[in-house]
Amino acid sequence: MRYDFGKVYKEIRESKGLTQEEVCGGILSRTSLSKIESGKTTPKYENMEFLLWQVNMTFEEFDYICQLYQPSQRTEIMQTYLNMSSILGTSELETISKMSRLPQNSPRPPHQRDTRYARNCHLYPPKWD
Repeated sequence: MRYDFGKVYKEIRESKGLTQEEVCGGILSRTSLSKIESGKTTPKYENMEFLLWQVNMTFEEFDYICQLYQPSQRTEIMQTYLNMSSILGTSELETISKMSRLPQNSPRPPHQRDTRYARNCHLYPPKWD
Protein backbone atom coordinates (compact mmCIF):
# COMPACT_ATOMS: atom_id res chain seq x y z
CA MET A 1 0.00 0.00 0.00
CA ARG A 2 1.27 3.40 -0.93
CA TYR A 3 0.67 6.09 1.65
CA ASP A 4 2.06 8.98 -0.38
CA PHE A 5 -1.39 10.03 -1.59
CA GLY A 6 -0.17 13.42 -2.77
CA LYS A 7 2.53 11.93 -4.97
CA VAL A 8 0.07 9.45 -6.44
CA TYR A 9 -2.40 12.26 -7.11
CA LYS A 10 0.30 14.37 -8.77
CA GLU A 11 1.25 11.49 -11.06
CA ILE A 12 -2.39 11.05 -12.07
CA ARG A 13 -2.91 14.78 -12.61
CA GLU A 14 0.23 15.09 -14.73
CA SER A 15 -0.62 11.96 -16.74
CA LYS A 16 -3.91 13.63 -17.69
CA GLY A 17 -2.07 16.78 -18.75
CA LEU A 18 -3.70 18.98 -16.11
CA THR A 19 -2.01 21.89 -14.34
CA GLN A 20 -2.43 22.68 -10.66
CA GLU A 21 -4.42 25.79 -11.58
CA GLU A 22 -6.84 23.77 -13.72
CA VAL A 23 -7.39 21.24 -10.96
CA CYS A 24 -7.86 23.83 -8.20
CA GLY A 25 -10.51 25.65 -10.20
CA GLY A 26 -10.82 28.54 -7.76
CA ILE A 27 -12.07 26.20 -5.00
CA LEU A 28 -8.72 25.17 -3.56
CA SER A 29 -5.57 27.26 -3.50
CA ARG A 30 -2.63 26.16 -5.62
CA THR A 31 -0.47 26.42 -2.48
CA SER A 32 -2.71 23.89 -0.70
CA LEU A 33 -2.54 21.51 -3.64
CA SER A 34 1.23 21.89 -3.76
CA LYS A 35 1.47 20.97 -0.05
CA ILE A 36 -0.75 17.92 -0.64
CA GLU A 37 1.25 16.75 -3.65
CA SER A 38 4.57 17.18 -1.84
CA GLY A 39 3.33 15.21 1.18
CA LYS A 40 3.54 18.14 3.58
CA THR A 41 -0.14 17.87 4.44
CA THR A 42 -2.94 15.32 4.16
CA PRO A 43 -6.10 16.55 2.46
CA LYS A 44 -9.47 16.68 4.19
CA TYR A 45 -12.03 14.25 2.85
CA GLU A 46 -13.96 17.03 1.09
CA ASN A 47 -10.82 18.35 -0.60
CA MET A 48 -9.76 14.88 -1.73
CA GLU A 49 -13.24 14.24 -3.07
CA PHE A 50 -13.04 17.52 -5.02
CA LEU A 51 -9.53 16.78 -6.33
CA LEU A 52 -10.54 13.30 -7.50
CA TRP A 53 -13.62 14.77 -9.18
CA GLN A 54 -11.34 17.18 -11.04
CA VAL A 55 -9.36 14.29 -12.56
CA ASN A 56 -12.51 12.22 -13.18
CA MET A 57 -11.63 9.47 -10.69
CA THR A 58 -13.49 7.69 -7.90
CA PHE A 59 -12.14 6.91 -4.45
CA GLU A 60 -12.21 3.23 -5.39
CA GLU A 61 -10.05 3.81 -8.45
CA PHE A 62 -7.64 5.96 -6.46
CA ASP A 63 -7.45 3.30 -3.71
CA TYR A 64 -6.76 0.63 -6.34
CA ILE A 65 -3.80 2.66 -7.63
CA CYS A 66 -2.56 3.24 -4.07
CA GLN A 67 -2.80 -0.53 -3.50
CA LEU A 68 -0.27 -0.93 -6.33
CA TYR A 69 -3.01 -2.08 -8.72
CA GLN A 70 -4.07 -4.91 -6.41
CA PRO A 71 -7.51 -5.16 -4.81
CA SER A 72 -7.61 -4.26 -1.12
CA GLN A 73 -8.33 -6.95 1.46
CA ARG A 74 -11.81 -5.47 1.93
CA THR A 75 -12.46 -5.71 -1.82
CA GLU A 76 -11.24 -9.31 -1.91
CA ILE A 77 -13.53 -10.27 0.98
CA MET A 78 -16.51 -8.59 -0.64
CA GLN A 79 -15.77 -10.24 -4.00
CA THR A 80 -15.45 -13.65 -2.35
CA TYR A 81 -18.77 -13.11 -0.59
CA LEU A 82 -20.48 -12.04 -3.81
CA ASN A 83 -19.08 -15.05 -5.66
CA MET A 84 -20.22 -17.40 -2.92
CA SER A 85 -23.67 -15.84 -2.73
CA SER A 86 -24.16 -16.22 -6.46
CA ILE A 87 -23.06 -19.87 -6.34
CA LEU A 88 -24.65 -20.97 -3.07
CA GLY A 89 -27.45 -18.48 -2.58
CA THR A 90 -27.93 -16.29 0.44
CA SER A 91 -29.77 -18.84 2.58
CA GLU A 92 -26.78 -21.21 2.47
CA LEU A 93 -24.43 -18.38 3.39
CA GLU A 94 -26.62 -17.49 6.37
CA THR A 95 -26.51 -21.11 7.50
CA ILE A 96 -22.72 -21.22 7.18
CA SER A 97 -22.44 -17.94 9.07
CA LYS A 98 -24.64 -19.24 11.90
CA MET A 99 -22.66 -22.48 12.06
CA SER A 100 -19.37 -20.61 12.35
CA ARG A 101 -20.67 -18.79 15.43
CA LEU A 102 -21.88 -21.90 17.28
CA PRO A 103 -19.80 -22.81 20.36
CA GLN A 104 -17.92 -26.06 20.21
CA ASN A 105 -19.50 -28.80 22.33
CA SER A 106 -16.55 -29.94 24.35
CA PRO A 107 -16.61 -30.91 28.04
CA ARG A 108 -12.96 -29.89 28.47
CA PRO A 109 -11.45 -26.41 28.20
CA PRO A 110 -9.69 -25.64 24.88
CA HIS A 111 -6.20 -26.20 26.32
CA GLN A 112 -7.16 -29.75 27.37
CA ARG A 113 -8.82 -30.88 24.14
CA ASP A 114 -7.57 -33.92 22.31
CA THR A 115 -4.70 -33.04 19.97
CA ARG A 116 -4.49 -36.38 18.14
CA TYR A 117 -5.94 -34.87 14.95
CA ALA A 118 -3.49 -31.98 15.07
CA ARG A 119 -0.60 -34.42 15.58
CA ASN A 120 -1.77 -36.42 12.56
CA CYS A 121 -1.66 -33.19 10.54
CA HIS A 122 1.92 -32.59 11.72
CA LEU A 123 1.02 -29.47 13.66
CA TYR A 124 2.46 -31.08 16.79
CA PRO A 125 5.45 -33.43 16.97
CA PRO A 126 4.50 -37.08 17.47
CA LYS A 127 4.43 -38.48 21.03
CA TRP A 128 6.77 -41.37 21.52
CA ASP A 129 5.32 -42.82 24.74
